[in-house]
Formats: sequence, structure tokens, C-alpha cells
Amino acid sequence: MQKTDQDPVDPDKLTQREKIKRLPKADLHVHLEGSIRPQTLLSLGRKNNIKLHFSDVESLKEQNQFANFSQFMKRVDDYASVLCKPEDFTQVTRELGLDAKEENIRYIEVTFSPGMYTGLYQQKKQLDFPVLMDAIITGAEEAKKACGVEMRFILDHDRDFNNYAVPTDVSRSIEYYQTIAEWCKKERDGERGKKFVVALGLAGHERGDNMASIFQSVIKSEITTDIPFIFHAGEKLDDKSNLYYISVEDAMEMLLLHSETPFPRRIGHGISSIKKDNLIENLKLGKFMLEICLTSNIKTQRVPDITEHPLRNFWDRGVLLTLNTDDPGIFGTTLTKEYQLAFDYLGFTINDLARMSLTAIQNSFLPADQKKQMEKSFADEFAELQVEPTPLIKLPIIDDEGGPMLSRVERSENKEPVHS
Repeated sequence: MQKTDQDPVDPDKLTQREKIKRLPKADLHVHLEGSIRPQTLLSLGRKNNIKLHFSDVESLKEQNQFANFSQFMKRVDDYASVLCKPEDFTQVTRELGLDAKEENIRYIEVTFSPGMYTGLYQQKKQLDFPVLMDAIITGAEEAKKACGVEMRFILDHDRDFNNYAVPTDVSRSIEYYQTIAEWCKKERDGERGKKFVVALGLAGHERGDNMASIFQSVIKSEITTDIPFIFHAGEKLDDKSNLYYISVEDAMEMLLLHSETPFPRRIGHGISSIKKDNLIENLKLGKFMLEICLTSNIKTQRVPDITEHPLRNFWDRGVLLTLNTDDPGIFGTTLTKEYQLAFDYLGFTINDLARMSLTAIQNSFLPADQKKQMEKSFADEFAELQVEPTPLIKLPIIDDEGGPMLSRVERSENKEPVHS
């Protein structure tokens, strides 16, 4: 783990904006498909004879606001469609690492959906999984050599791969996730993959028939015992049906079910949790961390306006948080911009932002020794910038049998929650 070279500077002469850019950062929630540079998207489309809905970078950038989540997912399909050959995956992975260096990001956990490229979700087969994985790891190695950015990968399943057009799609989806889990296990047992493949993910449109517990057979499988999981859940703030915060509760239960090994407990988004006080308490007591993506939530109409985003409320109530980019190529954002949004509109200080940056490393899926090394590197750079991470809010000890659900579950299992 090495520091990115930066010119030495007197911190007293830096503006807050300059300090924010210079903060060492980690992005734990970024999708490979959604990170493609606009110019790369267009050039790969031309190279691979893929017809896109836009012909130039400017028109593409103008079309990054979506009426709903389904419209956004169609854009994701556009981006994924240009990735056809091994060298395409190597290129976009390498470029993601190079772009990260410009934002002083030291570590990235990149989510990608192998089912989209291997024929798992469709009749047409494109790449064998080992070929796909080799190409992506090659891109990560090239980025590391070029700029020092560390990249790891989360193999993700799109649980709503076919919009569940027929009832049998639910069982097919479970079978597909099992296949991806087997790929993940095999890769982690290999010489190259054991370093780079760190977790299994679950994403896609949330519905009552595709919450995390539907995939309980995969989560409880013997082959996933030593593999961390990360679930997208509660991605929508306006939740009249209560579906989204129930999805968060469901994801939390599944993470506890899979707690034979004390992996960090992370939920992608989770913003609907703000609707239910006892759910917020359970997030705190169980040391669950939310991966927040401000621009993504706004651009997909999950939150109506930045000033209404619950990030600040979560922070004030002691929930573990990180800021992330989600799909930076699609939304035209960077991690520095995400930090700046929190600073400009939600009242966060640079010390608060440093805390979230450190929280990301502490709750990454890196091995413990590498975490400690990177934490020290971050701490040294914070000191150079005269930035001191805000202390975490101390959590109350609740030992009442009528208290939060997670405290009762963990007492019955006699397991300690992950401490960050």
C-alpha cells in the first residue's frame, strides 16, 4: 500500500475545497459497468459495432438525469453492451484506477455482474468466466503499476435480471446466484483471484419477491462460509409501501445469519432506514455500515433533492457511513464531488469527511494487516493536512430484553459485533 505522490504544500494555504481533494479516500461502492468514461463508451461502441442512443460526449453528459430507476437501468444496459472482448474489460478497469488517482482515492472495491457477460442471463454467450476475470484482474494490475491504486472486486448478481417475467424466474435467479457464488469460490481458491476477489454482491431492483432472504440457500451454502456478502437494500427514500425499509431489515438479518466469520456488515445505500427509528438503532448496535451515494440517489429520483438526503440525520444518530460514487461514468461524478456535496449542502466538516474516509478502510474487505497499513497511511496524510477525523459517536449499551432486535439475536448467538 503506497501513498499517491502529491506535491508538498502548506496546509494553511489550502482552501477547504483543495483539502477535500487531497484527502486520502476509498470508494467501496462503484460498479464497473457504470464507471466507463464517456469517450471510452463511444469508442468501444464503434469498435464493437454497438448501436448506442447517443453519438457524442456532450449529449451523453446531458442525459444523466433519470425519471425513474427503470430508465436508469436501461442506461446501465447501454454501458454494459459495449464490453464485448477481454481487452475491453482490461481497459475500463485500468481507466477506473487511473481516474481514481486524480481524486486521491487509494483503494476501490469494484462491483461487477459476471452474469451480464458470460451468457448466464441470456442465450448469447460472450466470454467464459475465467477469461473475463483474468481480463479484469489484468486491468487492476496495470492500474496498480501505473498509479499505485489498489483495486479489489465484488462479484454481483442482478436479482431482477429478467424483471421476473414468469414465476420460474425467481428459482432461476437463485440458481444463477449459486453459480456466481461457485465462480467466486473457485476464483478465491486460485493464485491470482484470492487477492483480488473479496466478496459476493446482490443488486438490482428491489421487490417483495427478491429480497436477500430469497437467496438464503446461497448465503447459507458451505461454499460461501468464508466469503463476505454485501447487499443493496433500501435504495429509495419515499417508501409508501414500506418495502424498502423492510428490505434493509431483511438484508441485516441475512448478514447476521452469515456471521460465522466476523466480516464487516455493509449495506449498499440503505437510505430508507431513516423512516424507522428502531431500524436506525439496530444499524448502530449491530455496527452495520451504509454505503451512501449522494449523486446516484438524486439522479435516479430516489431522493428528491440533496438538502433532503438523510445522510446528515444518519450521521447525527451515530450510524457508520461512507461516501461513494456508485456509477461515476453515468452520473458524471467523482468521489471528490461527493465529499464536496456533503460539505456544501449537508453541513459536514472536513474532519467529518476524514472520518468517513477512514471508516471506509476500516470496513473494507481487505485483510487485517493491509487495513492497518492503509489506516496508518491515511492517518499520516490527515496529519500533514492538519485534519483530525471526527470521533465516532459512542453507542449506548442496551441490555433490555425488549430492546432492539439485533442485540437479542447477537446475545442468543453469543457473538460479538464487528467493531470498527
